[in-house]
Amino acid sequence: GRSSISWRDTVAAAESAVIESCRATGGDCQLEMTFCADGSNRWTTETPIVPPPPPEVWAAFASSTSDSGTWSRSWSKSSQQDAESVALAGCRENATDCGIRGAFTGCAAYARAPGGVWSFSQRGAGVDAAKAAVLASCGDRSGDCQLEMTFCADGSNRWKTDNPVANAWAAFASSTSDPGTWSRSWSKSSQQDAESVALAGCEENATDCGIRGAFTGCAAYARAPGGVWSFTQRGAGVDAARVAALASCGNRSGDCQLEMTFCADGSNRWKTDNPIVVERETRNGTGGVTLTEPRSGLVTSDRVIPVAGEVTDPRAERITLVVNGEERQVSVENGRFRTMVPLVRGQNSIQAFLSSTAFSNRVTVEANVASADIWIQLTWDGPADIDLHLYLPNGDHVYFDDEVSSAGAELDVDNTVRDGPEHITMTRAIRGEYRVVVHYYGRGEFGGGGQVPWQVLVRLEGGRVAERFSGVLNRPGDETVVYTFFFR
Repeated sequence: GRSSISWRDTVAAAESAVIESCRATGGDCQLEMTFCADGSNRWTTETPIVPPPPPEVWAAFASSTSDSGTWSRSWSKSSQQDAESVALAGCRENATDCGIRGAFTGCAAYARAPGGVWSFSQRGAGVDAAKAAVLASCGDRSGDCQLEMTFCADGSNRWKTDNPVANAWAAFASSTSDPGTWSRSWSKSSQQDAESVALAGCEENATDCGIRGAFTGCAAYARAPGGVWSFTQRGAGVDAARVAALASCGNRSGDCQLEMTFCADGSNRWKTDNPIVVERETRNGTGGVTLTEPRSGLVTSDRVIPVAGEVTDPRAERITLVVNGEERQVSVENGRFRTMVPLVRGQNSIQAFLSSTAFSNRVTVEANVASADIWIQLTWDGPADIDLHLYLPNGDHVYFDDEVSSAGAELDVDNTVRDGPEHITMTRAIRGEYRVVVHYYGRGEFGGGGQVPWQVLVRLEGGRVAERFSGVLNRPGDETVVYTFFFR
C-alpha cells in the first residue's frame, strides 16, 4: 500500500526522485506512471501492482429490548462471533435484555423516535447508503425519527448524536365516562412505571380510567363540550403537540380548547385554569333526533351491532354519533341514518347529536365479549371506500381480502359505501411489531372520489391504552401508515 509521487523540472529527474522516495519507505517499489504539465510523457505501466485485499473485519450492534436507547457497538473484529460478543458485553453493562440487531462488514446506521420506534440498517455501499436506508425505514413508522449513530466495520465513520431521543417516560390517563377527570405522570424510568402512576392518580376520582398515551416526547390534551377530546404526543416538542391536539380535536368539534401540556422530562407542565364543564352527555334528549335501534338495556354477545335513528329536520345531512365518548360522523338520507357500531367489553353508551341543543335519547348496551388486546376502528367522512389494514409480526396481513389471520386478528366490518366503520380486533396479541395502514380503495357505491378525511381509534390491552389519529386521503390509491406499535 506504500506509494510516492514526485515532481521535477524533467521527467527523468521525477522518475529518479520518486523511486528513491518510495524505496525509502518500502523497498519493493516499481515505477507506475509519469506525466508532465504540458501533457507530454503520459505513460502508465501495463502491469500495475495489485495490493493484497485487506483482511475482512466485522462489526456488530446490540441493544436492549425494553429500552432502545441502551445500546453498544463493536468494530474492527476478525470474526462475526468476536464482534457480536463485544457488542453484547457492552450493552449488558446497562441492561439484562440485550440482543444483537446486526453484524456486518460494511457500514451501518441507527435511528430512533419517541415511543420506542427504531430502525437499524447496514449497507455495503457505504455510510451514506446506510443513513438513507435507516431514516426511510424508521420514517415509515414514525414522523419523529432522528439519526442517532453511524459506524463502519473498519472503524471509520464512527459518530453518535449529542442529543439522543429522551429516555424519560410519561403517561396520561383519563376516565372513559368523564374526559375531564384525568391524571398524568412524567420523569419515569419505564413505560410501565409511568402508566402505573398516571392510572393511580386518575382512579382516585373515577373507576373507569384508562391509559390514553405513554411517550418519551411531549404531549397536549384538548377538549370540547359534549365529550370530544384529543390527546396527542410528539417527539418534535410541545409546540408540535399543541398544534396536533387542537387540529385533531378541531376536526370533530369547533369548540375545542387546549387543556393541558407536558413533556416526559417534566418540562412544559401546564393546565388551564378554566377547564370545560361537560353537560350534554348527562342529558337524555331534547328532540330533533331519535335512536330507534338498538333498544336501551340490550345485552349482546356481538362485537358489532347496527345503530339506526331518525331526524325531524329535512335539511339534515349528517348527525354526530357519540359512542363511549368518541365522536364520529354519520350520513343522513331522507331523515334516517343507519350504521354499524363496534362495541367494547362491558357497558357501552350511544347517543346521537344533531346540534348542541338537539340530541337523542341515550342508549346503553352490555357487550358480553372477550376483552381485546388490539381493537382498531376506522371511520371517514362521506361516500368513499376506505380500507383498514393491519400487518402482524408473523407476516399476516388482515384486510378486506384476508379477513381472519392465523394468529387470531379479524376484520369484522368491511364498509364499501360511506362513513365507515371498518373494525379489526385481536383477543390475544402475539409478540412483535404491528402496523396500522389506511388505504383509499376507490369511490363508494354512492359516489365520492375526492379528498376524504379519516379517523382511526386504537385501543390496546383491553382499552387500557387508547390512541387517536386523523388525516386526509387525497385520491384513490393513496395510502397512509397510521401507527406502528409493539407487543412484548
